[in-house]
Amino acid sequence: MLGTGVGRAGAHRQHSTRPASGYPNPDGWLRGSISQGGFAFQRYNGNGFRSVGARPSGKGLELDFARRISAPVTVDVLAQTTKSGRSIASKANRVARFTNRVGGFAWNGKATVKGAKVADGIYVLRYTIAKRAGKSEVRHVTLERKKGKWRKLRDFERRPGCDAVAGFTLYRPVFGGKSKRSLRIGYRLASAGTTTIVVKRGKKTVKRFKATKASAKKTYVQRVGLKGLKRGDYTVTLTLVRGKAKTTARLVARRL
Repeated sequence: MLGTGVGRAGAHRQHSTRPASGYPNPDGWLRGSISQGGFAFQRYNGNGFRSVGARPSGKGLELDFARRISAPVTVDVLAQTTKSGRSIASKANRVARFTNRVGGFAWNGKATVKGAKVADGIYVLRYTIAKRAGKSEVRHVTLERKKGKWRKLRDFERRPGCDAVAGFTLYRPVFGGKSKRSLRIGYRLASAGTTTIVVKRGKKTVKRFKATKASAKKTYVQRVGLKGLKRGDYTVTLTLVRGKAKTTARLVARRL
């Protein structure tokens, strides 16, 4: 059985250096935008979830989460690719939604949204828990559906922790496709330092950005064009050096 109680541990989840503008919302982290189909940097105040997760179960999924507070949870299943699975959806299409959940539950893999269809492709599970004053906390889990079977993929975002990297994201788990969407890389530091970014496909380095002296509390966005990039998974490594301290984080996105 999956964990359902408050406080109980759940299943294991989940180049321009000009600073971008500040956070559009004072709370939450990487809240999904269904209308725009992407994810934007937002400040994190993580006291709603202990963990979120998902694991395959037949043609569906066992969805799990553990809470720190007693508020109910909403889970959205967002398709990141078109029905063919080979192109990026212009917006993250919601195919299923579950509201007022207080513990883990099973999903049969079928759409709950009128007119929607669950096809093979890349998906994001969005877990949302409401907090005080109308604010909310959001977590994501990335999944692939292939030949009707589900499997968890590596993260395209890094949830902030207690270290100097306040945020790190690839905005969406896919890039390329017919829309020729470039690979976007965003990060934000809690403390100033020197950052480097390396992009690899397998063991081959396809892009290395020059070291940047990055300020704290500013958002930096880099872009990688599609020229010369084959289809497949790309690992993006962010390294932050502050004196003798070094922090490294890795994310993965798929080139369609």
